Amino acid sequence: MVSPDDADQVYVCGFRLMVSRDGGATFERGGEKVFRLLDHPGKGMHLDMHDLWIDPGNPDRILLGTDGGLYESRDRAKSWLHLNNLPIAEFYTVYLDRAKPFRIWGGTQDNASLTGASSALLVDEKPDDWSYVYLDPWDGGDGFATFPDPSGDGTVYYEHQNGDMRRKRPGAPLRWGRDSGRRITPRAGKDGPKYRFAWNTPLFPSVHGEGVLYCGTQFAMRSTNRGDAWERISDDLTGGGGAITTLVESPVDAKRLIAGAGRRVSLTADGGKTWTNVSEGLPRASVQRVAASSAEAARVYVCLSRAGAGDHRPYLFRSEDFGATWIVMAEGLPHAPVNVVLEDPRGTGWVFAGTDFGVYGSRDGGATWASLSRGFPTAPVMDLALDADSGTLVAVTHGLSAFALDVKGLR
Repeated sequence: MVSPDDADQVYVCGFRLMVSRDGGATFERGGEKVFRLLDHPGKGMHLDMHDLWIDPGNPDRILLGTDGGLYESRDRAKSWLHLNNLPIAEFYTVYLDRAKPFRIWGGTQDNASLTGASSALLVDEKPDDWSYVYLDPWDGGDGFATFPDPSGDGTVYYEHQNGDMRRKRPGAPLRWGRDSGRRITPRAGKDGPKYRFAWNTPLFPSVHGEGVLYCGTQFAMRSTNRGDAWERISDDLTGGGGAITTLVESPVDAKRLIAGAGRRVSLTADGGKTWTNVSEGLPRASVQRVAASSAEAARVYVCLSRAGAGDHRPYLFRSEDFGATWIVMAEGLPHAPVNVVLEDPRGTGWVFAGTDFGVYGSRDGGATWASLSRGFPTAPVMDLALDADSGTLVAVTHGLSAFALDVKGLR
């Protein structure tokens, strides 16, 4: 972008902001001295510049949009004020721990992984109730699956893109280093196939065994020692390409697992010894998310998407016979992709769906749906979790942060 009062002053957004003062003949990095509205452990300017606006009435004033949020300069990009009081986190995942009251954990797009008290509120002039699980050397980092060890010993697991999984020791420093923990990404043997990982690789702790973790490559993987070692518990479940993008364990039966990769849904009822492709009867569409019932071992859910082909209709299905047949659940949902489905773990019969247009609930197996989005922005809901003790439903969005709803009255 060219300054409106000086044709030789040119700004170029990229990995960093580059500025030329001689019409583009030479460039130098823009200033990276940063002040912040709210306290932040970051040390400088966030990377990845996306948009820039120059005030036509005062070209000294510039607004810059980055992966780290919104910045304002009053001296032509020499220094910046980080306007970091905007609730605009782009969450990928959410996990609720067992603390009383519970805490919320989640990974975000290039702003690392975060945790916050379930009672956290956005209040002006008060310290932020949210804190970072880690920060990379550039004050960000893509965060995905993030959760504390269920033992409560202070160990935390978190994940970067493409399956970079880490176990952080209790009391470790914020920034990753040799003394902060261990990388626990599964590694293939010399004679085995190289593991493939999704951008958002599934990783989660078992509810049935202490120290047990699951994750996905092209294979379903299990660790019984908190990620120190992994074993394959499936053949290639992708059909020969890509990686598993969604993997869950049944809360009812420890031997039942559901995996999704590409257009394929695979199930096991014997702890991974045998797997069945149950995609027959489902539309030819990408598997977005699978879910297991908290009440019936044979009940499973699948969210699909054809948005890449220009089809933005909702695709949501349920099986009552472990994938032998499928029931359409999306008839009453809005014309928007369904990103996640969650069955109420309290046994109320309610099912919740996170869509690009907010959160919806059904108490009749998807025959009818009601919007639960009063006071909720129109933003894509990427993940849902429900704390059974408090009856609190937490929805995380890709762009407008996290929201909690009291659903105790939904019976």
